[in-house]
Amino acid sequence: MRFQLTTLTLLLALGVTACASFGTPSTPTPSIPTDTPLPPSPTPPPSVATINGEYITSADFEAELARYNAAQTALGKTVSEEVARQVVLDDLIAQVLLSQAAAEANFEVTESDLQSRIDALVSQLGSADALSQWQAAHGYDDASFRIALKRSV
Repeated sequence: MRFQLTTLTLLLALGVTACASFGTPSTPTPSIPTDTPLPPSPTPPPSVATINGEYITSADFEAELARYNAAQTALGKTVSEEVARQVVLDDLIAQVLLSQAAAEANFEVTESDLQSRIDALVSQLGSADALSQWQAAHGYDDASFRIALKRSV
């Protein structure tokens, strides 16, 4: 009986090992190349208009609209919000188009040109402090004033 049990165990072990694969590699699954997704495009700033790829940002528009409304109030004029928004938008678009045309004609306002214009304004107003006060009264900081001045020169 012991002999039969040992033989049966040996046959079972041999049968199990015969079904196993030792050292034979499995069939590789071919990998299908996938397209690499394109990197995301930059998110444009919140804007009210795009002119030939150049943005008029909502912040610039709102600041200019506030200056326009303040000027109209100072002049004693009443302008509807719709008209004011259209006038300001048209003016900003015209400024951008003029700036783009100047760039195409190789006209460039250099930093020294801009600084010369600022120095002339300081001279007209009497001091740099007077210019700073004017800027603050009209809703400009130094950066926005330089941008607006550069567009208008």
